[in-house]
Amino acid sequence: MKIKQLCQEVKFNDVFYALQYMYKVQEEDKLNYLRVFRKIRNAKVIESQNNFTTVHVEVNSDYKNIYDCYGMSTNSKHKQILRYSNIEEWANFYVVNHNFTHIKFMAHILYEATRKGFTNEEIDKQLIKQFRGNKND
Repeated sequence: MKIKQLCQEVKFNDVFYALQYMYKVQEEDKLNYLRVFRKIRNAKVIESQNNFTTVHVEVNSDYKNIYDCYGMSTNSKHKQILRYSNIEEWANFYVVNHNFTHIKFMAHILYEATRKGFTNEEIDKQLIKQFRGNKND
């Protein structure tokens, strides 16, 4: 199953509840996460430019309540932080489930791939906009 398919199988409110429980995500960030969740559901998937094809979530062996969520290529042991791929790429990644429900797996993906529900692209655009605005002052 691919991430986009997983996203289409779960309900956002269930995923957001899991985010609140596992990561202490605040209610005020709900709309941001919902927006990204919808982007995944509606993403026009593209192939990864870095040959990453799978997403893994596993419990960190050193810490019981810390999770590792990353992209990985089938022909390498190199891990990639999801935040540095765009949604269209990682929506096409296959899910490698390490004993999580679909809801919790999706919650881990949303948390790892965003910053408080904002994608890297959105943050970069905002920083550029602010920088250009300050330059004109």
